[in-house]
Amino acid sequence: MKKSVAILSITLIGILSFLFSNVIFAKKYISNSVPSEVESLANLEEWWNRLDYVCVKVECNCILYQFHSVVAQPVEEGKGTVAHTWSCTGCGDCGWIVVE
Repeated sequence: MKKSVAILSITLIGILSFLFSNVIFAKKYISNSVPSEVESLANLEEWWNRLDYVCVKVECNCILYQFHSVVAQPVEEGKGTVAHTWSCTGCGDCGWIVVE
């Protein structure tokens, strides 16, 4: 019994260490990216600046953190009255939700 508890503990510590190191890497990688690179990573480029789309606030819910977009001026050719500025920490794979 003690042996299986020890193995389970070591496995859990390894998984948590792996997740934490990935979050730190994502923060460092994204913080050095320009907005267009972050848009590509988040797969938002197709609708981010669409001429027929009014930009809205978005949020990303990840396992270890949550990100809310910051309201800013329209970006490039977007027709929306507001858009987003990026200070995201790697939400590209987590799924974006429109905040109303």
